[in-house]
Amino acid sequence: MDHLWHSQPFPDGAVLSTGTGIVPGLDFTLLGGDVVEITIDGVGKLSNPVLGDQAELDWLVEAIDRPLTRRAHRQGSSGGR
Repeated sequence: MDHLWHSQPFPDGAVLSTGTGIVPGLDFTLLGGDVVEITIDGVGKLSNPVLGDQAELDWLVEAIDRPLTRRAHRQGSSGGR
């Protein structure tokens, strides 16, 4: 863990994820419209929708050269939340 803090400052802390203990079978896949949720007691719930296809991620290519694209996309797709 010391190496993580040595390589870069994290003024708000850091979470180091090392993988998952739950691995679904090879026949499992997520589909557009599915929602992945992770709940940790005392911390809260993280929910992420699965997008339908690659075209829905095309805006990320533009975001490489235009950093504010991510903010605009987030505001446009979530009603400004």
